[in-house]
Amino acid sequence: MNKKLLFIVPTLIIVLLITNFFLFASVSINTNLNDISGYIDDKEVSLPYKGFLKTGYHNLNILVDGYIPINEALKIKPGQNKKEIFLKTYKESYIEKTPYVTDDFEIDYNRAGDFFYVLIKNEPYEEIKASVTKELQKNNIDTIKEKIVWDSVAGVNNKVGP
Repeated sequence: MNKKLLFIVPTLIIVLLITNFFLFASVSINTNLNDISGYIDDKEVSLPYKGFLKTGYHNLNILVDGYIPINEALKIKPGQNKKEIFLKTYKESYIEKTPYVTDDFEIDYNRAGDFFYVLIKNEPYEEIKASVTKELQKNNIDTIKEKIVWDSVAGVNNKVGP
């Protein structure tokens, strides 16, 4: 009977190890921000995260004030899984879209001076300025705190010359 146990116990241990290898995986999630919280399958975790998760799909949610929320599916495979997350501010994301050009206005960003430059090209100046303000606010740009330089082409808003 002891010989059977000597065979069964190691076999069970090997089966458990192999099963756990395929059921759970090492996971490492790093972000460009430290000491923030996120959620994996609605369970709060500290980021950066190092731990084990069941293999398969998991939902990752990161919500940091002033940053674009992250909501994505993680596919966890057996072995080691690494995920790098770069959180962007709304401002950084909008700056990537500049210059933003329409028939009535242009919005650009001056990195050296850290300001938005708006050129209004048509009348009615105040209405177009209001629509630019709405465009910026729609993209979570704080039009009160951010420096915005307003300009117009000749003939608009009583501007003379180039």
